[in-house]
Amino acid sequence: MRHACVLVMSIAAIGCGGNNSNPPEPDGPATCGASTYRWATEGGGDNGDIVTGTAIDADGNTWVIGTFIGAATWGTFQLSSPDTTHTSIFVAKLDPTGKVLLARTLAGADNVQNTPTRIRAAANGDVFVAGLFAQSLTLDGVTLTENDSGNGAGFVMELDGNGSAVMGLQTIGNSDRVIVDDLAFDASGDLYVTGSYNGDITLGGLTTTAESGVTSVFVAKYSMSTSEWVWLDGWSGMMNQSDDGGIGYGVAVAGDGSVYATGSIAGTLLVDTTTLTADGGSFLVKLGGSDGSVAWATQLTPTAAGDRDYTSSIVADSAGAAYVAGTFAETPELEPAGSGNGISLSPTADGGHDMFVAKYGADGTPAWAVHGGTATGLITRADDLAFDGQTLYTGGFTQGDVVFASSTLTDSSSAFVAAFDTSGNLGWAQGVVNDVNADDSAETFAIAVHPATGGIAIGGGFVGMDTFGTTMLSGPNEGDAFVAAICN
Repeated sequence: MRHACVLVMSIAAIGCGGNNSNPPEPDGPATCGASTYRWATEGGGDNGDIVTGTAIDADGNTWVIGTFIGAATWGTFQLSSPDTTHTSIFVAKLDPTGKVLLARTLAGADNVQNTPTRIRAAANGDVFVAGLFAQSLTLDGVTLTENDSGNGAGFVMELDGNGSAVMGLQTIGNSDRVIVDDLAFDASGDLYVTGSYNGDITLGGLTTTAESGVTSVFVAKYSMSTSEWVWLDGWSGMMNQSDDGGIGYGVAVAGDGSVYATGSIAGTLLVDTTTLTADGGSFLVKLGGSDGSVAWATQLTPTAAGDRDYTSSIVADSAGAAYVAGTFAETPELEPAGSGNGISLSPTADGGHDMFVAKYGADGTPAWAVHGGTATGLITRADDLAFDGQTLYTGGFTQGDVVFASSTLTDSSSAFVAAFDTSGNLGWAQGVVNDVNADDSAETFAIAVHPATGGIAIGGGFVGMDTFGTTMLSGPNEGDAFVAAICN
């Protein structure tokens, strides 16, 4: 589960410091240059809060989804949950100046962990949120109820522009959990989801079964016009190999209607007639949008046993190409789907990790790959990727200085955003300053871009005193969530 694992590890790692304060009501400049922060604000309570997903609607409003424990404040909105131990889900909407317009809790059952993963803005003006819940999840008149053993079910919920629930979809598993990690829309407004499951998964009248105990990948299509699931693909590991399988982290729809899915591989992953063997690596699969048929499948192969090289997110362009972002160690190979040439990513320092962005052609051949890192054995990771049709934007976390081509960001334990064109050339890189105290830190977990009006929205978590352009945010020891806008 991409977000839950990464976020818990990150918040624990970025230390403590700073003071809690109510978030300011920002009022950024009317215009600003590329890579300039327009505004930044924070939300949360005293127990560690994060933003896991961002979206920008047609009016330029920023929507975020994330977690809090017990209580949280967003602008003038007070959120609460009777569970003061486990994470609860919130959704918030901010106007183009950063003012919080609404914040709501997706009410869950007591004493269970609920995890949001994504929020996406649809063409009809609504937003769709996704993730994992246990036992039950309720907003307005929409209630989802898990019907297995309580290990968790994946969900998608549609909200209108006022934040009111319109409808909900849930997965049905058999004894083990299912999670929805990402969602995307095609030109007709139909919905595509990916994630992972154990045992089996049922969506409507569609069911796929995996090896018992194996974490497996699923990709599915839901028709918004007929309100039914159209197709469901599931990919598992080898028989009797409990450490095989994979997790679906990202899904995207290209301009030609084809669908791409990416994620991690544990041992071996069987994708229809293709066997991918890249323990600790990643997969990229192209499917037909109408029926889910697999066109091709390929992998990112780690250099050595024990390396973990993974793609965290994916986008696609109008010509049918796919772009992935992620994190790697040493010198892994981006394999072609057919007989073309692969690409070796430049090496990281011993014991470290670098972030990367790569492009694949419609035939599955990697076209280019670029990376950024510290060259000192530390960690730089890319957590999310967004695309406005011309420029790719990725955000994440770096320990120490990070180098992107000709640009260097100097800080420690900091969030970053970097922009690349569709040829892999760096446009700019922007960071967060957190040098007030040694334990100050921040990480960009989510990024979204508005293709029509411009502007980038990022979200994540921070600890202590962190400066976004000219705005300093101050969070409690356990950390707060942040949202910021950057001009592009």
